[in-house]
Amino acid sequence: MNKWMIQLLEKVKKRLYIKQAVRKTFDVKEPHVRLTLAAMADFCRSDAAEGCGRPIDPYRLALNAGRRQAYEYLLAQMNITQDDLDELDYGGNEDEEVY
Repeated sequence: MNKWMIQLLEKVKKRLYIKQAVRKTFDVKEPHVRLTLAAMADFCRSDAAEGCGRPIDPYRLALNAGRRQAYEYLLAQMNITQDDLDELDYGGNEDEEVY
């Protein structure tokens, strides 16, 4: 095999290990994991529209975009979407608003 092919395979293998680790850590079947993900969604402002508010603060806009990107990265590693998460019972009090 070529050197570049070996490097490519190593990168793919590393990404697979990361996906497995994230899925193992964030098992959405567990109520405490769903609650944690719901809290992260709230903190990362996953449902907020970008650029809301006047005047627009570019620093706040960048901060919110970075938070959402980190949250969406975790969801992508678990192969689930925000809609999938919304359908799950997060394990908290039903009267409590999570998002």
